[in-house]
Amino acid sequence: EVRALPRTPNGKLDRSALPPPSVARRSTVSAAPSTELERDIAAVWCVVLGIDSVGIDDNFFDIGGHSLLVVRLHRRLREQLDRTFPLTDLYRFPTVRSFAAACADDPGSEPAAISAALDRAARRRANMRTGGR
Repeated sequence: EVRALPRTPNGKLDRSALPPPSVARRSTVSAAPSTELERDIAAVWCVVLGIDSVGIDDNFFDIGGHSLLVVRLHRRLREQLDRTFPLTDLYRFPTVRSFAAACADDPGSEPAAISAALDRAARRRANMRTGGR
């Protein structure tokens, strides 16, 4: 916590005197990865985000991810999983569970994950059009 922002002698914000940012950690613990695919995906997330662990229901963007990191995540996942997939899949499936389901060879798990992601996207678009009302 910073009580007052540090200033330079001429009154500007002294960025070098600011404490390092801290990433807010979630208060609840999500389920741990249980399949090999989930563990592989979670391991890449941990490296990219610089964290020790991630739950399968943690949203990449809620635990520190952003657009620049998603590009890095995309590259690393393509290497780790030896698969090609569109970058937008990481936005459509922002949890380890949903992304693993979308990547799974089991065709029975993919439609549910895709449907859930499309529903979320439709709700977000509707909220943007109505201003969140």
